[in-house]
Amino acid sequence: MRLRKKIRQTHLNRKLILSYAIISVLTGLAFFSFLYFFIKTQMRNELDARMTDILNLAVLQIDGDAHATLQTPEDMTSEAYLSLQDIIHKISHTAAGIEYTYTMRMNDQGEIYYVVDGYAEDPSLIGDKYPDASKTLVDQFTTMDHAVIEDDYYTD
Repeated sequence: MRLRKKIRQTHLNRKLILSYAIISVLTGLAFFSFLYFFIKTQMRNELDARMTDILNLAVLQIDGDAHATLQTPEDMTSEAYLSLQDIIHKISHTAAGIEYTYTMRMNDQGEIYYVVDGYAEDPSLIGDKYPDASKTLVDQFTTMDHAVIEDDYYTD
């Protein structure tokens, strides 16, 4: 009888230990999942704020009147274009993690196209269609009066 009681006690102890172990693992997974998503959200918010600050500062460097004079690829040799391209190129090389910077416009057909491309080695021409315009960019392009950050990561 004592042997049966001892075997039941041992079996019960194993079940309890296994139950506590499973509960501990599940609690740990839940905690680290919450922590992961919290940190991910915080990092995304920080990145959005940083990008907004960079965009707002970059806009202050662009001469809108000079930019308005740039209409055709022939204007790419003008002093206005070269000056704006230099400014845009410096912005992308000063801000860590930003590789490509450019300005764009929308034509009468609703197509977004490049105006000044800061990528000095092989810049897009004035009037080259911007092929990867997101829905957010297209929807807000004509009414945009402040920096807009995409909801999802967007790369081109």
